[in-house]
Amino acid sequence: MSVIKSIFLLSILAVCLIPRET
Repeated sequence: MSVIKSIFLLSILAVCLIPRET
């Protein structure tokens, strides 16, 4: 896995979790 792949996955998780609180 590349660093870009990790960032991509983290971005998805962030977008899925952060908006949930708001």
